[in-house]
Amino acid sequence: MPVLAEQIDPTQRLTMGAALPCPRLDRQMPSQLISTLTVLGYGEGRVWKDTSETVEREFRKLADVWYKQKGPSSSVTQKSMLSSYQKIIGLGRQVIPLILRELQHHPDHWFWALEALLAEGEESPVQESDKGNIRKMTDAWLRWGKEKRLIL
Repeated sequence: MPVLAEQIDPTQRLTMGAALPCPRLDRQMPSQLISTLTVLGYGEGRVWKDTSETVEREFRKLADVWYKQKGPSSSVTQKSMLSSYQKIIGLGRQVIPLILRELQHHPDHWFWALEALLAEGEESPVQESDKGNIRKMTDAWLRWGKEKRLIL
């Protein structure tokens, strides 16, 4: 039976094999990617932070594949529908800090993933007037990540 985020004590350590729900997704996080997790709370939601670097390695591998797969395509929909991008979203909320760090160093179309990973009821930090402007969207998400203490 899956462990719900509300049932996890932030100081509790979860070990390999734990089945954890992916918020806003209808499937479980792959348990093979989980070794030791802690929960960081912010606002109404929770962010999973992997302390073992396993998810970070998987994210990096998938991001590298995504950069190669997307090529020079200008379609955000095509970029976001690539299997590697969807697998990154499938890793769950624990990748939010990784995506934000990626945005710090290499701004790109990570916004679809970030919005998909937001907690229920949480809204995108991007103002409607800034949508389509990568620099302004990146700035809004990085500001949000710093406010939530997900990145420095």
